[in-house]
Amino acid sequence: MGMGLFGGSAGRTCGYSFDAPPVMGVNKDDSGMGRIAKSSLQKFDPDPANFTVERVEEVNGNLIVFAKYPNCPTFNGFKLLLIKGLEYNKYRLDPHLLGNGHPVIARFEPNPKGYELAKLCAEAL
Repeated sequence: MGMGLFGGSAGRTCGYSFDAPPVMGVNKDDSGMGRIAKSSLQKFDPDPANFTVERVEEVNGNLIVFAKYPNCPTFNGFKLLLIKGLEYNKYRLDPHLLGNGHPVIARFEPNPKGYELAKLCAEAL
């Protein structure tokens, strides 16, 4: 059994501290309920053509992909994706769950706990 995506990193990987609070595009309205600020979605939505793949791991015929989208402030741009099958477009990867044959079938918090959940899901497929 080899090291996982976060193995030996002591809570840090790719310069991202998992202890740091994420920057979210969520505001509170008068009711105290959270709502996503429309302007933050438009301004900081991950650009599917502007990303780097930091690490990839094959698990049970699926891929766990740790990618960074530099224009997205949520989790400092890091995304942990579960991709069905062994192929994805290396030039354009939308991290959203779009359905209709889109390869991304799940997304997890980019931290060691998220990785463990991604691995469990990939093993169950």
